[in-house]
Amino acid sequence: MNKSFTLIEILIVIVVIGTISSFILVGTNSITNSANITKSKAFSNSLRNSLLINLKGEWNFEGPTSIDQDATSSDIQDTWGGNNTGITIYGLPKVKGENDCASGKCLALNGSTDYVSCGTGGVSLDISSGESITLESWVKLGSLGKLHTIIAKWQPWIFFIGSNNKQYFYIRSGGSDYGVYSNTALSSNKWYYLAVSYFRLERKAVFYLNGKTDGSPVFTVDINGETGSRFSIAGYGNVNTILNGLIDDIKIYNQGISSSVIKENYYSGLNRLFKNNQIGLNEFNQRLIKFKSNLANNE
Repeated sequence: MNKSFTLIEILIVIVVIGTISSFILVGTNSITNSANITKSKAFSNSLRNSLLINLKGEWNFEGPTSIDQDATSSDIQDTWGGNNTGITIYGLPKVKGENDCASGKCLALNGSTDYVSCGTGGVSLDISSGESITLESWVKLGSLGKLHTIIAKWQPWIFFIGSNNKQYFYIRSGGSDYGVYSNTALSSNKWYYLAVSYFRLERKAVFYLNGKTDGSPVFTVDINGETGSRFSIAGYGNVNTILNGLIDDIKIYNQGISSSVIKENYYSGLNRLFKNNQIGLNEFNQRLIKFKSNLANNE
């Protein structure tokens, strides 16, 4: 005699399947995020190698302070050797460790009081003479819908995440402020590799998200000369623009990222993903074909 399932048994099966599915979804998201971080690290490392002679400042927060303790000036050193005299820490930013960070240690900031002034002795970028700059950082937002300062030399520029959750590069010109945005809105509680190259002679900002170009808007005006008295991280004095979240591995170059460097970085990152078994041969070939097609369409 055939025995039918009872309603309770069916409900139990549905619950078990739903639970297993949620584990699969979490696992898939974790793998995707890990792959994005690996790919972005490859891009950042190859960028550093390509623009090494143009590197002006580097902050990785690998200081002596223990995890979950208040950061000190020893944790905010320019490891490239910049003369950052007079470091001032505002609020109580915390040092976080590997389980929370993109790489090694990072800083956690509360969005209302926590930011760092790196002093008046470091990072001089005279872009009034036509110099280009590239700024990069890893960021994990704790909230959305507000201005988050990433790094600033105010005046004349600030690298934000805007209240629309997109990357935002902001300049001062003739006493007025101007800004342009990237294409993609970010989510909270997810690590992103963010970068922008500013080309003064072209009045253009080129944004990068996780190693890929994410918009190249053009300003209608020129940036002012180097008038900022200090370089700062996660804020610059306006309490409404302090970063809420985590920040890691900041680098500044006095050179824009050229198309040849972008190609080199992409190939390098793609090869590393393939060699580390992060992607298979089919995906490697598909990405390569798509990348070449995009280049051809842009030329």
